[in-house]
Amino acid sequence: MGAEKGFTELLRHQIAGEQGTPAGLNWKGGTPNHWALAAATAYAYGLKGNPQEKKAGRQKALDFFHTQDQVGHMARGKMSEFGTPSHFAWWQAATAGLWLLADRADDKEVLAAARAWWIRELSVENLCVTPKGHVVIPGARSHVGGVDADQRRQRDVGRQIILNLRARLPKNLDALDYTGLWILMQIPRAELNFVAKASAELPHPLDTLNILRDDAGHVAWFDEFHGLRPAYWAWADYATGGEEYGTDPSWPKNQPGGKLPGDLPVPELPGGNRVAQRITARGRTAEAKVTELAEYAGSPARGAE
Repeated sequence: MGAEKGFTELLRHQIAGEQGTPAGLNWKGGTPNHWALAAATAYAYGLKGNPQEKKAGRQKALDFFHTQDQVGHMARGKMSEFGTPSHFAWWQAATAGLWLLADRADDKEVLAAARAWWIRELSVENLCVTPKGHVVIPGARSHVGGVDADQRRQRDVGRQIILNLRARLPKNLDALDYTGLWILMQIPRAELNFVAKASAELPHPLDTLNILRDDAGHVAWFDEFHGLRPAYWAWADYATGGEEYGTDPSWPKNQPGGKLPGDLPVPELPGGNRVAQRITARGRTAEAKVTELAEYAGSPARGAE
């Protein structure tokens, strides 16, 4: 069992009322989704622990959300899992778990951070959703080619739950990869509405996301992406229901990201790009480069040093 499954099983027990183990408190490495789950289980463990454990678990949750804001949505360090269709279920479980637990504990600071994370996630999903409610979004660890799992259903159904739309729930909510949906179903409707009815607020990914959208469809893309096996772009045709992804099906699981490959050009919208609305979620990597250039421009010329 991988770390994500072990943490998710632990989180299920904690949501059900057990304290569980301090595995999340002691967790140091792993992928971004492992770290998210570690934060959720650490927080849950601390809520039923002694004052020192409660403080440590709570701080781990706050540190997680701070990094999500300052480093990048669904990112850690220089690795992004933004938009992942193959690991979204684990992100959903972790962040929905933190949301539900903070609401139960009346922990206003963690609750506000959890709401903010979900407002940003929902905002970008709403820009990349088809009229039939299917989120078509680029990002890390693509499902194309069958190398990784396909957890797109969890994202679509989770969005429907939060927005109080008609949702076709899977019959086996006890399955680990449906834990996020199981948790979202336990969050009170009034609490879900804080996110559902909030003003849109785009997340800051690690890398800049561009979106063109009109009545015919949408295309969203990254010119550069720091994450494994990326789909650099996602394209949807609303009339036909067609969707395509800018990835190579033959890439291995550990295929590194980088600049958009020349043989994967971003396609135009189904009806062309001329009248499309363009939206940009500026990445933290791009902001860091701008800061570096500004600092360099403001430094003394070498001849004056």
